[in-house]
Amino acid sequence: MLYDERTLRHDQALDIAQKMLEAARTAPKGKGIDVIECAVVDGDEQEALACAMRASAKSAATSSFCATRAACARASAWCWWARA
Repeated sequence: MLYDERTLRHDQALDIAQKMLEAARTAPKGKGIDVIECAVVDGDEQEALACAMRASAKSAATSSFCATRAACARASAWCWWARA
């Protein structure tokens, strides 16, 4: 059987994301109350979410969603519809 490297990388990333969600779900929470929502976003939804987060950060006058200015610049390059 032949496995494409890109497909394997994508599958591994989803496997890691699943494990991270499980860890978040089973982690101790304040007062034992489970109030978190966990999800994995992929494909077109990933780009839409990144653009929405960028727009939200811009409207709130904060850069909390972008670790660095370079990351924001890279995000804006492919989120052309989120530009003001």
